[in-house]
Amino acid sequence: MPQSLSRILLHVVFSTKNRECWLDDELRPRVFAYLAKVGREMGCEVYRVGGMPDHVHLAVQSPRTLCVSDLVRKMKATSSSWIKKQGETYTGFAWQSGYGVFLWESRN
Repeated sequence: MPQSLSRILLHVVFSTKNRECWLDDELRPRVFAYLAKVGREMGCEVYRVGGMPDHVHLAVQSPRTLCVSDLVRKMKATSSSWIKKQGETYTGFAWQSGYGVFLWESRN
């Protein structure tokens, strides 16, 4: 029986527009949890989500059927919408248009 297997571990990084510090101490952990939820809903194994006030890092295992650009596009779009609903302070929030994705190599 033919099979297709894949184990692609990715380090995804994207920033707030103009690297502005939108992700304050109160919002940041909630954004991280939301991004993890979105990733899991897309079939990813989400190992870590972290970052700073102006950017996020995600360590994820992507399923073989998911295009990386689709993963990042959905994470950014849904989280941007969610952040804007967290109060008047965040209505101007936006992610930058680009992102970085790197192969995450384990060192065994």
